[in-house]
Amino acid sequence: MSINAVGPNVQVQQSQKKTGGTKRAVASAIIPGLGQFQDGRKKAAAGFFGGMVGLYTISALFNRNIYMSLLKRDINKFNAEMNKSSLPKMITTEAALFLATVALWITNVVNAYKGDKNSRDVNDEE
Repeated sequence: MSINAVGPNVQVQQSQKKTGGTKRAVASAIIPGLGQFQDGRKKAAAGFFGGMVGLYTISALFNRNIYMSLLKRDINKFNAEMNKSSLPKMITTEAALFLATVALWITNVVNAYKGDKNSRDVNDEE
């Protein structure tokens, strides 16, 4: 605070925490949600981590059912029993799960890089 000829001149400057960046994006690329966690955004971190674990689990269970059915049967019998309509459905489902996982991973990395633009320094909230 300074006093000039007219009166007190109060300049309030809001300092912002540095969030996001390359280091946090790399951290989130390796472990989904880690960059958000480092920023202090625990809900976002839990959402990204839980989403990736959930999609991976669904994909693994889906693939396990296909492979177990192959193991239990002779491959020739399985191919003979496989009708033309079920194979495209399986491929489409697996592709959709893969694309959803990739999209969530990319969103996670971009979100960690951008950071939280609305965060304020803890000292400003007094």
